[in-house]
Amino acid sequence: MSMEDYDFLFKIVLIGNAGVGKTCLVRRFTQGLFPPGQGATIGVDFMIKTVEINGEKLQIWDTAGQERFRSITQSYYRSANALILTYDITCEESFRCLPEWLREIEQYASNKVITVLVGNKIDLAERREVSQQRAEEFSEAQDMYYLETSAKESDNVEKLFLDLACRLISEARQNTLVNNVSSPLPGEGKSISYLTCCNFN
Repeated sequence: MSMEDYDFLFKIVLIGNAGVGKTCLVRRFTQGLFPPGQGATIGVDFMIKTVEINGEKLQIWDTAGQERFRSITQSYYRSANALILTYDITCEESFRCLPEWLREIEQYASNKVITVLVGNKIDLAERREVSQQRAEEFSEAQDMYYLETSAKESDNVEKLFLDLACRLISEARQNTLVNNVSSPLPGEGKSISYLTCCNFN
């Protein structure tokens, strides 16, 4: 399938502190691998994945978590259809920073953007610092879907992206996504149109 052989392309942006596993989640879903010794992302990177839901495409943007790249990554919020806010369940600091990331979302993203909270690295459960209950309460208070994942073991990674794809298509069908009529950034693809799909569980 070429880059043009699709009707709809949804832009998903992963955000969160450095080292929480954003790149590993993207690589696991798009390439089926876990990169050992993955270095820090410089600026932004993106990958394309065709999903088995009417052959649609997900354009997944992996952003740097370091403060020095923040002004670069913030520019990608504007045209995002979904944001995956990621923290590390073994790192209390990455969870405490979530309100700061939510403020950035409020400031830079569309008010129609879908936001999902992901607690990554559940394969390191013995080192957990953030309880699942605490994260669920936080996500409920912020009206976000919550899921725990392991990029290393591939736990819930497919579910995360495929459920999100269903939600995006469902929202598009209901005409609730913003059609971006401005000129897209390089690689952004087409505006969203509408079709039928499953529901986000």
